[in-house]
Formats: sequence, C-alpha cells, structure tokens
Amino acid sequence: MNMSVVTSLWIWIKRFRKRKGYGVHSPFAFQLITQVINQKTPYYAFDGLKKLRKLTPKGVKCNSVKMDKFLFRLVNDSQPSTIIDYGTGAGITACYMKSAKKKSEVVSVDAKSNETAAHVLKSYSVDYRTGDMLSLAKGLLNEWGSVGFVRIASVPSAWEMVDAVVSCASERTVMVIEGIYSDKSVTEKWHRLQDDERVGITFDLYDAGIVYFDHKLNKQHYIVNFV
Repeated sequence: MNMSVVTSLWIWIKRFRKRKGYGVHSPFAFQLITQVINQKTPYYAFDGLKKLRKLTPKGVKCNSVKMDKFLFRLVNDSQPSTIIDYGTGAGITACYMKSAKKKSEVVSVDAKSNETAAHVLKSYSVDYRTGDMLSLAKGLLNEWGSVGFVRIASVPSAWEMVDAVVSCASERTVMVIEGIYSDKSVTEKWHRLQDDERVGITFDLYDAGIVYFDHKLNKQHYIVNFV
C-alpha cells in the first residue's frame, strides 16, 4: 500500500464522525455539510462535463472529479452573480462552476495561456484571461466592487489573492481555497485566516477550506470528512 493511500485512510478515520454533520447544531452548517458538501445526487450537467473531461489530453493538470462536483454544488447553493476561478489548469473546473449558475459572469485567470483550456472555456462561455494573475484578479475586484464566489487553486500567488478577497468581501461572498494542508506554512496561513475578524464561519474539508463572510452566522470553524 503506497503512502498516499495510507495518508488518505488515516485522514478519513480521524474525520469519520464528522462526515454527516454529527454534533453540528447550526442549521446552516448542517445543511451545507449534508446537502452540499457530501451530497451524492447526480446533476444533469455532469454527463456533458464528464465527456469534456475525457477529451482533455493526458498530462494536462485537472482537479479531481470529486472536487469539481463539490464546487458545482457549492455554486449551485450560493447562486453568485460573479465568479473568479484563480488558477485555470485544464479549464474544466471553471466549466463546472459556470454550469451550476449559467447566468453568472465567470472569469478564469492563469499565468500562461493554454490551448486546451482556451477551447474548453470558450465552449462554456467562460472569460479566460492570462498574464499577471493577481493584477488581473484585483482588476476584477475593483470593477465589481466585490465578488460572489472565488475558487483559489494551489498557485504561487494564492494567499495574496486570499488577502485581496478578504479586503473587499461582502456578506454574500464565498471563497474556496484548495490545498490548505499542502505544507506547514500554508496550513498556518489557513489557521490565521480562521481567526481573522473579517472572516465568518469556515469549513475545513482537508482538500480545501470554505470561507463565508456573513457575520449574521455565528463564527465557528467546522472540520468535515469530505467523502
């Protein structure tokens, strides 16, 4: 058994009791954990997105199917009008988010242009911008005043982007940060973010962290077994 399998099994065991909202008293948090994060109901859009994934050339970096479906459900739940996909990769993740709210304005930003991503994103009417990622994203935040939903991939400027979002977030903003346990320094940044007074309720899925900014919800940190 390789180490990645052993690690995944150990994480699952540690979080086992947190997989179905056990001990969660907040109606909002319970609904999110049971009906969004760990929901298994298939959506009609998944069939087309599955075909899109199969067309992606080998070697092109993609998110896991589990993560992309989760992002679809989270966008479907929050219904944002604007979405920033920070770190395009193959472009498939942005297509999942766009499919969940077709009328939303989705912009995917990356450091370098990728022919595969450009083709994929065009087919789903996602705006694709490349160059200085942080400058591009800050330009959008300035233009919009805030943002409805942000997905931040594990890219070099990820935490600068986190700071930019936190500085202009509204009570309706939802932010997803991937790779919060990728290394010790990143995990420390995640824990500091949870303590930030501008941040509200947070969810730790291990694979990613979810941040809400609605202070009408009691600030609390939830650890979830993301299955």
